[in-house]
Amino acid sequence: MPQSFPSPFARRRARRHDPARVRAALTAEVTALRATVATLTCSPAADAILHGPTRLGDWTVRDLVVHLAMGLEALPERLEAPAPTGPVLDLQEWLRGQGELSEDEVRATAGELARATAERAAALADGGPEAVSRYFEEAADRFAEALGPASGRTLVPIRAGAMTVDDFLVTRLLEAVVHADDLAAAVRQAVDSGDRWGSGAPAAAAQVHHEGAAPPLGAGPDAFPHDRQALAAVVRLLADGLAEQAPGGSVEVRVPPFAVVQCVQGPKHTRGTPPNVVETDPLTWIRLATGRLDWEQALREHSVSASGERADLGGVLPVVR
Repeated sequence: MPQSFPSPFARRRARRHDPARVRAALTAEVTALRATVATLTCSPAADAILHGPTRLGDWTVRDLVVHLAMGLEALPERLEAPAPTGPVLDLQEWLRGQGELSEDEVRATAGELARATAERAAALADGGPEAVSRYFEEAADRFAEALGPASGRTLVPIRAGAMTVDDFLVTRLLEAVVHADDLAAAVRQAVDSGDRWGSGAPAAAAQVHHEGAAPPLGAGPDAFPHDRQALAAVVRLLADGLAEQAPGGSVEVRVPPFAVVQCVQGPKHTRGTPPNVVETDPLTWIRLATGRLDWEQALREHSVSASGERADLGGVLPVVR
């Protein structure tokens, strides 16, 4: 009887994210966000900083903080929603769906989120920085209250169907880590462009940066104090997403110390030094995989190394948008 071999492009076995670690990482990430938002909104130039720009198009810092709060509210809101009736997706299927979204679908989803965020931010505008701070604190409290008793096997609704709470919490961790990095970048921008903000803004932003965003793991000066397990989970999720959306074994992507995956169709590497290798640090990988950093820019800045004729991920990034 002839021996058969599995296709190298067959569906990969889904990585299991330990539910207890994910919950602990989320709790730590939200705690760090609380500290940063509290420091920012209590600073003398809080209003100026909240009106400042971010790397997210037209979003201001106020919009970003409001969106972070809305992301935390997603858990209690979904737990309170009627039982979902659509297909149940695991994380691998969810990631595959992210890669299959058309440009029109991406724009429509982004527009919907932007409108909802703008409406919520506008409702808080008259209350000043204190209203933003209070809204974030209340959202974080609701999240914490829902997180404790939530069963990991409970199904909650998502746009494409349903997902278990355990898997949904991994997507919340992705949202928290990515947008915390967006917030850190915006604060850094405030420090660097203080002449447009008035004399008090750069000092206040620098205080936020110093007290709420000390660089972890040897990262750069605009880093947020991410929980190590939070970084690990998000790096692995996005690496798995790349392998899901660009299946193959010709390129090895390394994000030490958290992840190694093979991707991109072509000759499969089996032993020795891989001929095509991409390597970068966790935060750079997260920015690349979420569209915050362009592949060519990362190469120019030497924040990513790529060796081999197939080691070009520009055509398969970002993983999620």
